[in-house]
Amino acid sequence: MLKIFLLLCCGALSGSIETTIQRPDLTGKVISIMDGDTFKLLTSGKQQVKIRLNGIDAPEKGQDFSQSSKEFLAKLVAGTSVRVVDKGKDKYGRTIGDVYTEKGLLVNLELVKAGMAWQFLKYSHDPKLAEAEQQARHNKTGLWQQPAPIAPWDYRKRKRKTGFSKFIP
Repeated sequence: MLKIFLLLCCGALSGSIETTIQRPDLTGKVISIMDGDTFKLLTSGKQQVKIRLNGIDAPEKGQDFSQSSKEFLAKLVAGTSVRVVDKGKDKYGRTIGDVYTEKGLLVNLELVKAGMAWQFLKYSHDPKLAEAEQQARHNKTGLWQQPAPIAPWDYRKRKRKTGFSKFIP
């Protein structure tokens, strides 16, 4: 009986310990830009890690502003050192993170402010991202210059249904 009690207690404790462990920040140099919300980081340990920006979604390849978004991200971080606050992994094995420049700018937020990405509502309820998107929409900044921009998640969904790489409204 005592063994069962101890096993239950140890199991309960280990479960609570696992949920409170913080992932360490990643630091390194940005070595390539994949698209407007994903890049490759080379850590000091010479490990390459794909980073997906947390809470945002940039236009997909083939979508209006996809190249502009990629170029904007490149101007912010390509070849520079960044700090990534690790938020876990996505279904593709990429590290999801809040990314900070050496000057302390939150890259995720800067992309939304510039109208180069949406707040990814499915995964983010960050009021700063929401405010930045509303301001970019109001000012018709970046992709918000378009009469009816299509969110990347809608673009992907329609692309899967139709099999076409270019969405035609």
